[in-house]
Amino acid sequence: MKTATKTELPSKELLNELANETSERCVSIYMKTATAGPETTQAPIRLKNLVRQAHEQLDGGNDTLKKTLEEVAGMEHDSTFWQHQSHGLAILISPTRQAWISLPTEPKEEVTVGSHFSLCQLAAQSNTMATPLVLTLSWERASLLHVHQSSVTEVTTGGFPAAYDDIVTERDPEQQLQYHTQSGGSGGSDVAMYHGQGLGEQKIEADRQMYLNQIAKRLKSHAYDHDGPLWIMATEEVQGHFKSNCDLTIGHVISASPDSLNETARNTRLLETRQSQTHGVSNSLGEKLGNALGKGLGSTKLDEILLAALDGRVETLIVQQQTPVRGSFDKDKRSVSVSPDGPDNLLDEAVRLTIQTGGEVVVADERDSEQTNASAAIFRYSIGS
Repeated sequence: MKTATKTELPSKELLNELANETSERCVSIYMKTATAGPETTQAPIRLKNLVRQAHEQLDGGNDTLKKTLEEVAGMEHDSTFWQHQSHGLAILISPTRQAWISLPTEPKEEVTVGSHFSLCQLAAQSNTMATPLVLTLSWERASLLHVHQSSVTEVTTGGFPAAYDDIVTERDPEQQLQYHTQSGGSGGSDVAMYHGQGLGEQKIEADRQMYLNQIAKRLKSHAYDHDGPLWIMATEEVQGHFKSNCDLTIGHVISASPDSLNETARNTRLLETRQSQTHGVSNSLGEKLGNALGKGLGSTKLDEILLAALDGRVETLIVQQQTPVRGSFDKDKRSVSVSPDGPDNLLDEAVRLTIQTGGEVVVADERDSEQTNASAAIFRYSIGS
């Protein structure tokens, strides 16, 4: 079995790997966890119960997989593990892979065993449209944050958070005391002067340049693995200096001093901004979908979407509800039927096929969606074109 993958937000590459995982038995467990307090003691009990459900669904199943599930259940005794969690956890296990993924928002409890992993909830939580990476920057410090649907989490790796005083160390006095002799006044004496007028201002400028360059370098390494938009929260002065030191595309700017806001006020500001930005993207995407439907390059019918996804025609899949849609999907016969007791989650099939063929999955906030369809899709091309 491959070494367990532990991550906070899966990249497109990892999602694609998970979508392409096919086995006789793939176990998907989604569970609620807690960040702190007495609720952290409930998660181990919850895990044990969910693993028991997975065992029941295996019904004989793979001995290797059963052994792995027993090891997973053993995590209930690791108190340190449960005290360092986010709001949810996805555990995906097959005979060749094990992935533990921390979820930023509370998922719906789910245990499934099938020929592939259940990815609808994971795609929802990894929705790039709603998960900006935010740099909060002042002349004193810099932090990096993920802004999720209802929570904000801080990045604590790769040089973040960072402090100005830790980056700009005191310079060598020999370098600071460079001077030139300058003719004095009428007496003709020579006096030692610091090199250049206003050396203090020049040193401050050079130190700030060093600080911003280092922040930009650290940010690049994080942005490279992040599929969503990049934002910055800073005063207009700091923004201007930083942009001249960083060639990354800043998708949105929040003009505010992060140092003037406490954590609660800062997070509230970020969540409100995310919501307004997401609505703007949703409206734009809705217009694009409407145009596509008018030209025969889209659909709101799940059976049509599934067949299009199977053919690799889905450019963008818009999931408008995460409640499973049961039915059966025969790929060889290209037949789709919806039935409450069907063996397949048709919505999850559409998500998986879209990811496999390089399409984008966008999950709408169910609270904001006015659509009754489980999904909608924009196609790359129409049949016969």
